[in-house]
Amino acid sequence: MSRRSLLLIALLVAALPLAAQTAAPEQQEPAPQGGLQAPPPAIQLLPLDTTPPDKLEEQGDNLRARNMLLDAIDSYRAAIAKKPSAVLYNKLGITDILLRRTNDALTAINRAIHMQRGYADAWNNRGSVYYLEGNYRRAAKDFEHAIKLNNQSASFHCNLGSAYFNERQLDKASREYQIALKLDPGVFERSSKSGIAALMGKPGDHAQFEYLMAKLYAETGDMPETLLHLRKALEEGYKDINNVYKDQEFATVRTDQRFKDLMAQKPESIPQ
Repeated sequence: MSRRSLLLIALLVAALPLAAQTAAPEQQEPAPQGGLQAPPPAIQLLPLDTTPPDKLEEQGDNLRARNMLLDAIDSYRAAIAKKPSAVLYNKLGITDILLRRTNDALTAINRAIHMQRGYADAWNNRGSVYYLEGNYRRAAKDFEHAIKLNNQSASFHCNLGSAYFNERQLDKASREYQIALKLDPGVFERSSKSGIAALMGKPGDHAQFEYLMAKLYAETGDMPETLLHLRKALEEGYKDINNVYKDQEFATVRTDQRFKDLMAQKPESIPQ
């Protein structure tokens, strides 16, 4: 056999593993469960100039839900240019809230309120802008107005409770949180990413907030949630944790062995 033939055979053998790795996609084995997943398909954006406003609004909603916030804003603005509405301005505003662009959010939400004075979600969202800016008193006024328009929204009561909490009006905060939990027990796990009403979530002092939540759940008799929030208060380093032995709300909790075990081990504070 010639030297040239031997060289060709060697090259073919060397290429075999590569050929096996580059098989056509339809011949490849599916990825094992729990392995790396293929990225979701890219969204094909509709053209902003020729698409009807209702389709642009729908596209904006989908983009916002996927956290593609700047693209969502483009879709909402294009829809507004064709057919402005309070709902579109409110959605534009809440997207700006998610981006922490408070000036732009305030401009958009004020337009929504101007167009529809009874739009409860817009009042709540304007309160959320003031909340983000640290103006808790003004935020509380807008949250209160939103509740006057719709007192069945757990998000509104939750936001008002957080505004009161940051104003150190703890009794008022506790009352609003209690109402929010009755309306929606999972309100603190919600996200405003795809909704039309912003939810501010935990206020600044996480440790005291967790202790307050433990008290609220203790009053409802929900032992697992009470213990969960007590543990979080401990981990956040709540300095008045020993109040649990004298606050009346924990009278029944103190007799539970799980509470005794938790307080005996006292989880260390998580460094901030």
